Amino acid sequence: MSFFKTYIEFTLLYDGETYRVKTFEGEYDDLRELINDHVQPPNFGRCDGMGRCATCMVAQQYDNPLIKSEINLSCQLTINDDLANKVLKILPYTI
Repeated sequence: MSFFKTYIEFTLLYDGETYRVKTFEGEYDDLRELINDHVQPPNFGRCDGMGRCATCMVAQQYDNPLIKSEINLSCQLTINDDLANKVLKILPYTI
């Protein structure tokens, strides 16, 4: 068992700002919690991770414009190596 944590680095985009995140597996229960801690967008994740409201949507951004963005609820994404080096855009909540 290793006592050293492997960091996971990725980028969050929100409202014209870029947030470079460095975390490790287990620091947060899900991506929604990390976003609320680092970025704090208004009205983000209003259902507190219950997956019922769609107020915590993120879209994975690709360098290739021919690849369509993948949209997910951040409350359903765990912090693991799958997020390493990705760029995720925090989508605004619209009523």
